[in-house]
Amino acid sequence: MRDLHELVKRSAAGELGPVRHIEGQFSGPPSYQTEPGNWRSNQVESPGGSMTARGVHVIDSMVNIAGLVTSVFAISARLEHAIDVDDIAAACGTSRFHLSRLFKAATGSSPYQYLIDVRLEESARLLRRG
Repeated sequence: MRDLHELVKRSAAGELGPVRHIEGQFSGPPSYQTEPGNWRSNQVESPGGSMTARGVHVIDSMVNIAGLVTSVFAISARLEHAIDVDDIAAACGTSRFHLSRLFKAATGSSPYQYLIDVRLEESARLLRRG
Protein backbone atom coordinates (compact mmCIF):
# COMPACT_ATOMS: atom_id res chain seq x y z
CA MET A 1 0.00 0.00 0.00
CA ARG A 2 2.91 2.33 0.69
CA ASP A 3 4.05 1.99 -2.93
CA LEU A 4 0.59 2.99 -4.17
CA HIS A 5 0.60 6.12 -2.01
CA GLU A 6 4.07 6.98 -3.31
CA LEU A 7 2.89 6.52 -6.90
CA VAL A 8 -0.11 8.80 -6.32
CA LYS A 9 2.09 11.43 -4.65
CA ARG A 10 4.67 11.40 -7.46
CA SER A 11 1.99 11.52 -10.15
CA ALA A 12 0.25 14.48 -8.48
CA ALA A 13 3.60 16.30 -8.21
CA GLY A 14 4.19 15.85 -11.95
CA GLU A 15 7.33 13.80 -11.37
CA LEU A 16 6.17 11.06 -13.74
CA GLY A 17 5.26 13.32 -16.65
CA PRO A 18 1.96 13.03 -18.49
CA VAL A 19 0.26 9.65 -18.24
CA ARG A 20 -0.07 8.36 -21.79
CA HIS A 21 -1.63 4.99 -21.03
CA ILE A 22 -3.18 3.23 -18.05
CA GLU A 23 -4.99 -0.09 -17.99
CA GLY A 24 -7.33 -1.67 -15.51
CA GLN A 25 -8.66 -5.17 -15.18
CA PHE A 26 -10.98 -7.01 -12.90
CA SER A 27 -11.99 -10.61 -12.72
CA GLY A 28 -14.36 -12.56 -10.60
CA PRO A 29 -16.92 -15.34 -10.56
CA PRO A 30 -19.68 -15.54 -13.16
CA SER A 31 -22.03 -14.14 -10.52
CA TYR A 32 -21.29 -10.71 -11.96
CA GLN A 33 -23.77 -11.61 -14.66
CA THR A 34 -27.03 -10.15 -13.49
CA GLU A 35 -30.38 -11.80 -13.02
CA PRO A 36 -33.36 -10.52 -15.00
CA GLY A 37 -35.12 -7.89 -12.91
CA ASN A 38 -31.92 -6.85 -11.09
CA TRP A 39 -31.35 -3.09 -11.31
CA ARG A 40 -28.04 -3.74 -13.06
CA SER A 41 -29.97 -5.49 -15.85
CA ASN A 42 -31.92 -2.30 -16.53
CA GLN A 43 -30.17 -0.35 -19.30
CA VAL A 44 -31.69 2.92 -18.10
CA GLU A 45 -30.51 2.53 -14.49
CA SER A 46 -27.19 0.88 -15.27
CA PRO A 47 -26.01 1.26 -18.89
CA GLY A 48 -22.71 -0.42 -17.94
CA GLY A 49 -24.55 -3.58 -16.85
CA SER A 50 -22.75 -6.01 -14.59
CA MET A 51 -19.42 -4.31 -15.42
CA THR A 52 -20.51 -1.40 -13.25
CA ALA A 53 -20.09 -3.37 -10.03
CA ARG A 54 -16.31 -3.58 -10.35
CA GLY A 55 -15.49 -1.37 -13.32
CA VAL A 56 -16.39 1.80 -11.43
CA HIS A 57 -13.81 0.96 -8.76
CA VAL A 58 -11.11 0.25 -11.34
CA ILE A 59 -11.77 3.59 -13.04
CA ASP A 60 -11.84 5.38 -9.68
CA SER A 61 -8.41 3.93 -8.85
CA MET A 62 -7.03 5.06 -12.21
CA VAL A 63 -8.35 8.60 -11.69
CA ASN A 64 -6.86 8.64 -8.19
CA ILE A 65 -3.44 7.63 -9.54
CA ALA A 66 -3.29 9.48 -12.86
CA GLY A 67 -5.85 12.28 -12.66
CA LEU A 68 -8.92 12.92 -14.76
CA VAL A 69 -9.47 10.80 -17.85
CA THR A 70 -9.11 12.63 -21.16
CA SER A 71 -9.82 9.71 -23.50
CA VAL A 72 -10.89 6.06 -23.29
CA PHE A 73 -10.37 3.13 -25.61
CA ALA A 74 -11.98 -0.21 -24.81
CA ILE A 75 -12.92 -3.27 -26.77
CA SER A 76 -14.15 -6.67 -25.72
CA ALA A 77 -12.47 -9.92 -26.61
CA ARG A 78 -15.99 -11.35 -27.06
CA LEU A 79 -16.22 -10.48 -30.73
CA GLU A 80 -19.20 -12.75 -31.35
CA HIS A 81 -21.54 -10.54 -29.30
CA ALA A 82 -23.69 -7.92 -30.98
CA ILE A 83 -22.53 -4.45 -30.03
CA ASP A 84 -25.13 -1.71 -30.05
CA VAL A 85 -23.80 1.81 -30.63
CA ASP A 86 -26.78 3.21 -28.70
CA ASP A 87 -25.79 1.20 -25.61
CA ILE A 88 -22.18 2.36 -25.84
CA ALA A 89 -23.29 5.97 -26.32
CA ALA A 90 -25.63 5.75 -23.31
CA ALA A 91 -22.80 4.36 -21.17
CA CYS A 92 -20.63 7.29 -22.29
CA GLY A 93 -23.40 9.81 -21.68
CA THR A 94 -23.52 11.03 -25.27
CA SER A 95 -25.55 10.54 -28.42
CA ARG A 96 -24.82 7.80 -30.93
CA PHE A 97 -23.99 10.46 -33.52
CA HIS A 98 -21.49 12.27 -31.32
CA LEU A 99 -19.91 8.95 -30.29
CA SER A 100 -19.60 7.89 -33.93
CA ARG A 101 -17.94 11.19 -34.91
CA LEU A 102 -15.48 10.98 -32.00
CA PHE A 103 -14.74 7.31 -32.73
CA LYS A 104 -14.13 7.98 -36.41
CA ALA A 105 -11.86 10.92 -35.59
CA ALA A 106 -9.84 8.72 -33.20
CA THR A 107 -9.65 5.53 -35.27
CA GLY A 108 -10.43 6.50 -38.86
CA SER A 109 -13.40 4.10 -38.93
CA SER A 110 -16.97 4.05 -37.77
CA PRO A 111 -17.59 1.87 -34.69
CA TYR A 112 -19.33 -0.71 -36.91
CA GLN A 113 -16.54 -0.79 -39.52
CA TYR A 114 -13.93 -1.00 -36.77
CA LEU A 115 -15.69 -4.05 -35.28
CA ILE A 116 -15.85 -5.71 -38.71
CA ASP A 117 -12.12 -5.09 -39.21
CA VAL A 118 -11.27 -6.50 -35.77
CA ARG A 119 -13.45 -9.58 -36.42
CA LEU A 120 -11.77 -10.14 -39.80
CA GLU A 121 -8.30 -9.83 -38.27
CA GLU A 122 -9.23 -12.32 -35.54
CA SER A 123 -10.72 -14.73 -38.11
CA ALA A 124 -7.54 -14.56 -40.19
CA ARG A 125 -5.43 -15.14 -37.08
CA LEU A 126 -7.50 -18.22 -36.16
CA LEU A 127 -7.27 -19.57 -39.72
CA ARG A 128 -3.48 -19.14 -39.75
CA ARG A 129 -3.27 -20.94 -36.42
CA GLY A 130 -5.18 -23.86 -37.87
